[in-house]
Amino acid sequence: MKGTGKLYTCKKLNKKRLKKRKGYEGVMVEKRILARVHSRFIVSLAYAFQTKTELCLVMTVMNGGDLR
Repeated sequence: MKGTGKLYTCKKLNKKRLKKRKGYEGVMVEKRILARVHSRFIVSLAYAFQTKTELCLVMTVMNGGDLR
């Protein structure tokens, strides 16, 4: 962000795809966990929002991590 200099990443999840795969509950669990856990080894959830077609989780960036 410009004002703070902090870097964030946005994980976008398509609502239709989540509904087909019945993955909505899993995303909500992930959101709750990321919001509660504060560790230097796990990204933290800055905020979440939704658009008409996507759920978006905005998280802090961790350099040197593995996204696999």
